[in-house]
Amino acid sequence: MKLPRSLVIAMLATSILAMMVTAARFWVRWPVRTAREFTGLMRNARIPEAIQMLGLPPMTPEQLWIAREEGSFRPEQYRLVLNPRDVPSILRGRQHFRLVFNFHGQELHQDLVAERGIVKVESGEFILW
Repeated sequence: MKLPRSLVIAMLATSILAMMVTAARFWVRWPVRTAREFTGLMRNARIPEAIQMLGLPPMTPEQLWIAREEGSFRPEQYRLVLNPRDVPSILRGRQHFRLVFNFHGQELHQDLVAERGIVKVESGEFILW
């Protein structure tokens, strides 16, 4: 027994639509997940992995020790603030976010962009260490 053509077309269209919705959902959530992962690395003081996400050259053990001694790595100080997304950012798979931290009693922030598993400095230099 053959299935009616309209039923076959409807089933194919539904499966294609489901795949497209799944891919779009993944595309929209990927940058947010990357931003949260980067913030988690900073909170857990996993600095080498955070540097790798930024694409910066790795810190020497001496630089890492000096930065930790200065107190710039305190897990409780890093806070993630996601900026609103516009349509071009969604289409490019980007999420602009701000990493807010407390350094010697002064609240500072760094504007960053998460894009497909990579974090980029939005403007200027990376100031967190």
